[in-house]
Amino acid sequence: MVKPRHDIFSWASTWWKAVRPFSFTASLIPVLYGAALAGLAGQLKLLPLILLANVALHAGANLISDAYDYWNEVDLPGTSGSSGVITSGVLSPSQVYRGGWILFLVSFLVAIPLLLIRGLPLFILGIIGIAGSYFYCGGPKGYKYLGLGDFFIGLFMGPFMVYGSYATLTGDFGPIGKIALLSLPISFLVVNILHLNNFRDMDTDQGTGVTTVAGLLGQRGSVLYSASLMVGAVILVPIFSFLGFLPISSMIACAVIFPMIGLIKKLMTVTAPLAFALQGTDKAAAKIHVLFGILISSSAAIFTVLKKVP
Repeated sequence: MVKPRHDIFSWASTWWKAVRPFSFTASLIPVLYGAALAGLAGQLKLLPLILLANVALHAGANLISDAYDYWNEVDLPGTSGSSGVITSGVLSPSQVYRGGWILFLVSFLVAIPLLLIRGLPLFILGIIGIAGSYFYCGGPKGYKYLGLGDFFIGLFMGPFMVYGSYATLTGDFGPIGKIALLSLPISFLVVNILHLNNFRDMDTDQGTGVTTVAGLLGQRGSVLYSASLMVGAVILVPIFSFLGFLPISSMIACAVIFPMIGLIKKLMTVTAPLAFALQGTDKAAAKIHVLFGILISSSAAIFTVLKKVP
């Protein structure tokens, strides 16, 4: 029997909410930045597949983490850390968990043409990416619960994705160190999104068995940490430009200092309850990450195009 039209839309809407599409910029920006660092060289026609594979992997990780957060009693009715489809009873944790693995499979299937072109090095990167996505919350004890979320998210959504995009487009798997260094500003800003999310949930995370950097630092330390991540990202741009690693046009990305100042001022005046006072700060951090990524990627890409003009 064919489902009524409204049921199909309801089903799609539920799963769209479950994968948390607002978070996808965290995986799109590093891929685009990697393409910009590649100088628009290599097989640019591969870029859509790289983007789709990374988004599918990210969406799958979101589902897996929601399921494990519920099973580990981190996300319960009334908490704000998940998509809400499990805590509201719309989907079961088992359904969400299976959906996560289906999206991992989709990511792998999309990447098959890339694997055929780039071979074993890319296959190894893909396996590492799936493992990193799953073990964020999955397994006996996900690294999110051990206070390692900031480090590994910064690693995977910074150097790992930027390098993976660069290497897949160019076929050059050699310059790991340089690409990792140049990806640090992107890494800092994506960590800031996660940190402000954890800072907001710091009070509710107590007693759940979750250890976060925010919980370890406390309120004052968390504000300083967030400010350091943002300022550090901006400071690195002129340094890289001076060293010749990035074109001078990349300095335009420093314009994000203005929304950063506004966010830092808000953080410095935060009072309890944190869940209310910090509402929206993670979204503000995500906007800064997106703006910075677009500016630094587009400036590098435009510079490359202009250099090729006779």
